[in-house]
Amino acid sequence: MRHFNSGSSTHLAPSVLADKHEDVKDAARFDEHLKTAERVFLYCHGNAGNRATFQRTAFYKLLSSTPQTSHVLTFDYRGFGDSSPVSPTEHGVQLDALAAYTYLTTRGVPHTRIILVGHSLGSGVATWLSRNLTESGTAPAGLVLLSAYASMPDAALGYPMVPLLYPFQYLPALSKTVKSFVAERWESVEHIKYAACPVLIMHGSADFEILPWQARSLFLESVGTRLGKKVEEPTEDLQTVFEPRDSGESVTTLDGYSIRRLPGDEAWLWISESSQWTDLMGREKGDVWYLEVKRAGHNTLGKYQVVADGLEAWLKKHSV
Repeated sequence: MRHFNSGSSTHLAPSVLADKHEDVKDAARFDEHLKTAERVFLYCHGNAGNRATFQRTAFYKLLSSTPQTSHVLTFDYRGFGDSSPVSPTEHGVQLDALAAYTYLTTRGVPHTRIILVGHSLGSGVATWLSRNLTESGTAPAGLVLLSAYASMPDAALGYPMVPLLYPFQYLPALSKTVKSFVAERWESVEHIKYAACPVLIMHGSADFEILPWQARSLFLESVGTRLGKKVEEPTEDLQTVFEPRDSGESVTTLDGYSIRRLPGDEAWLWISESSQWTDLMGREKGDVWYLEVKRAGHNTLGKYQVVADGLEAWLKKHSV
């Protein structure tokens, strides 16, 4: 995997280029390779560290190793890493994401080959950007959300490490009032309704920073919007949905989607009901997938082979 740093962003070329004995260290060469990329992942990182910390670089490698030529562009928001030393705001971070997207399109990458990826805080950034681009008539090729939240107020309310707010999640009458005090909104559960592209959401059952119900709510909202009806979560716990338990794949069909327990009992895959969904301009939206990995935590999704396999299957299914 080779990379080129440009200000507060990093462009990572696919692994296949490492086998070619040519100099791709300069920006011009990277831009030429970018134009011929099968796909480009625009990665929006989480709220700690910068674009090169934690398990992020390992996940970039996972993305760039997907079949065909896959490039990755990642960047730091204002106030992060080596970006502008100013306090980040919701609007400011949105502008940063849009600038990163524009960086790609001005270098000849069509919107139909750009896949938005967001982890944690970045899931809200990517979901907002997907809506913004869709409304401007340039919907991305796909949207991938990792350890995602329904909204920033929901994330704050459901975060067990914040003892001041956490108890209010069990008091519906007060939770709405409490959430109104959270200044940064990042209403992903609203923005995802406008995603006119295939969607892949991945979350760990052992994520105790952003609990899985938030990712599930994004899946249900997206599917419900496309079907034009309310879609409900299973009434029983996922551990008991599949009986008898065995090591093979089991499928449960629900209203609007199905849930598959994958072989090895490592993860559950929720897939929306197939149909020819189109947006107001007649473009096909594609399916919505939700992969919940049983043992994965907030920052460890990339360690599980089922995540790489799920991503590859999703890319192949939607030809993106």
